[in-house]
Amino acid sequence: MEVKNIPIHIQVENVVLPNKPLSNFERPEAVKKLKMPNLQAIFLRDPLPKTPRKNECAIMNLDDPSGDGTHWVCWLKC
Repeated sequence: MEVKNIPIHIQVENVVLPNKPLSNFERPEAVKKLKMPNLQAIFLRDPLPKTPRKNECAIMNLDDPSGDGTHWVCWLKC
């Protein structure tokens, strides 16, 4: 079985990030580097706020609360 060369880092918006799932310590650092506008918070799927802000950006885990947190997504509402 052939193993493909997988890059150690990726470039997103001219910011170099590790090419792996980010830990709960690495995600906030990535947010700082990416200068994400109006970041509200980093959420788990269940305790989302009831009312969205007019302009917001957030990161949410779509995984089940008992899971490892493997499905992180970001949204931007303008």
